[in-house]
Amino acid sequence: MCANSPASLDRSPAPTRRRLLGALAAVLALDARPARASGVTTTYPARLRPPAATDRGEPVELDLPDGRLAGSLLLPAHLGLGASPDATAVDADAAARPPLVILAAGSGPVDRDGNSRAGLRTDAYLLLARALARAGIATLRHDKRGVGESLNAVRDPDALGIDDYARDLARWSALMHSEYGFGRIVLAGHSEGALVATLAAREAPIGGVALVCGTGRRIGALLRDQLAPRLDAGARADLDAVLADLEAGHAPARLPASLDPWGEALFGGASGSYLMRWMRHDPAADLAALDLPALIVHGSTDRQLWPDDRATLLAARPDASARLIDGMCHVLKPAGADSASQARAYHDASLPVMPDLVASLARFAAG
Repeated sequence: MCANSPASLDRSPAPTRRRLLGALAAVLALDARPARASGVTTTYPARLRPPAATDRGEPVELDLPDGRLAGSLLLPAHLGLGASPDATAVDADAAARPPLVILAAGSGPVDRDGNSRAGLRTDAYLLLARALARAGIATLRHDKRGVGESLNAVRDPDALGIDDYARDLARWSALMHSEYGFGRIVLAGHSEGALVATLAAREAPIGGVALVCGTGRRIGALLRDQLAPRLDAGARADLDAVLADLEAGHAPARLPASLDPWGEALFGGASGSYLMRWMRHDPAADLAALDLPALIVHGSTDRQLWPDDRATLLAARPDASARLIDGMCHVLKPAGADSASQARAYHDASLPVMPDLVASLARFAAG
């Protein structure tokens, strides 16, 4: 999920720091009418007490060897829907519990609700979770390492990689299955989270994976496509050299002055290390290798992706369920193609997420 307005992604000359940072954030990086309820009876372990929780969900934690992750589990009963929790039903059949969608956030410092200290204010994941609860679907959303209440779960920023996020997501799934008793679990990744969910699905006890606004290109190719049009010929050559070094697994010997003032922030230090680990993965190939049901969702007004991203993912998994949601932008909300409505979607938390997205995810999660 991008931390800046999509206005920063306009394909115009004379690059500025804001436009370029916005482009990278897009790369690194919902109150809808309810869909038809799944009809699943809601019975929960005694440790969950929905009436005591709020419509933000029940606080949950995941202990890691190097820290603790914080999350929120939102059940239909938190919104007053479904059966009251039965404290005697700890060992109830998992099939009697609602399907669970575990959300994987987009790139950058995006928290469990879909907001970031970099300026993103959408509440997209929170609103999506509430809408899914009204459709009979439980959700788990969490703060990833280094974000929100999981801020201290990063010991060495230079060692952090996308595979760490994927392992964490798989651990969340295992926890929800073994200790919370959920039977059907689906991973739903947004933006960068689409790749995280794909990688986690290789080792998680799940029934399917949903990719929402995910790219089909390797990150190096995506960066070239995003940044090169904003640079002159010399800077484009320098950018290509830096990316080639990173793709080869080497920190750039130098960061050219032509990429100032943003080059160091994007390619130096921990950012460069993270990119090198990300570059090892091919989203389409990783998706093709999965032997699990898949849902691929994109929006028609998403200005952070190319049409080829959707086509590449569908070619990798022609058997996948697919949805192109008319009028949905990258942050899952309604927006036109104009910069003003796009910017509002990124900064107005009162806007709902798209009803068609909620319905698609609810149907997929229900199986």
